[in-house]
Amino acid sequence: MITNIKSEILNYAKNYSYFSTSHLKEYLTKHGSSILPSSINQYLSQLKKENLIFDAGRGWYSNISKTSQQVTQIHKDLIFSLKKEFPFLEFNCWSISQIQNYFHHLFTKDIIFIYASFESLSSLNDFLTSKGLKVYNNPGKQIIKDYFTLKENSVFLRPSISEEPTIDNYSCIEKILIDLYLEKDKLSLFDQSEYKRLFYNLICSNRINIAQLLRYSGRREVKLHFIKKILMSDKFIICR
Repeated sequence: MITNIKSEILNYAKNYSYFSTSHLKEYLTKHGSSILPSSINQYLSQLKKENLIFDAGRGWYSNISKTSQQVTQIHKDLIFSLKKEFPFLEFNCWSISQIQNYFHHLFTKDIIFIYASFESLSSLNDFLTSKGLKVYNNPGKQIIKDYFTLKENSVFLRPSISEEPTIDNYSCIEKILIDLYLEKDKLSLFDQSEYKRLFYNLICSNRINIAQLLRYSGRREVKLHFIKKILMSDKFIICR
């Protein structure tokens, strides 16, 4: 029987790097608590104010205090030139170099991904090609198989996805992780075991928004597969 809910929640949180409120409620019920869900939310809110647990998105919390830093200096000149040439274009980008420190094996060549409306991709392709960049305009599997060779600062243009997590013209880390999950196979960058190591290296040292990650994985239509192959649960994550 649980007698001290606050202490029990803290003990529980020590074992779960990320956890959903639904899993916490299941845990408390299993261990004999009859506390109301609204009261659990009040305890969580108080513990968050005391910096004993931390926000990880809607309905999610974490015991990881450090947050992932948005790398806004990566390809700053490229962003500037695109905004100058296309002042009304909504776009966002990310690159391998932003997360290279989390790879198990050194990934030395950078790839830049730019997301914009499908109708604008041809204009972006022409502009970036004129700047001397190697540009791939939303290539399919056969084009990649026949023509893609990994070179420094290769640029891939992809159509924007609605509700994709961005800050200004930069992709958020939650978007990067899901996009990379898809691109690793499309471009044969590395296998799933390498991705999984990178993923956990990053999220276990930097707190991310798990709710946003799952929501965007749904927008990319890989949510169930991603949970099964990478997260292993849609209710909690354990870093070892």
